[in-house]
Amino acid sequence: MLVRDWTHFRLRLPPDLHKKLKEHAASERRSINAELTLILEKYFGEIEKDRK
Repeated sequence: MLVRDWTHFRLRLPPDLHKKLKEHAASERRSINAELTLILEKYFGEIEKDRK
């Protein structure tokens, strides 16, 4: 799947959470978008694993 095919949406975050996310993404040399994608993929992967 190409990135241009991904869904675009706005997200509101509390300032402190945004700061943590931004700092962690930078420390891992990822964009905030890439960091959120990774976090969500891990989260939903764990849910699927727990259901089995």
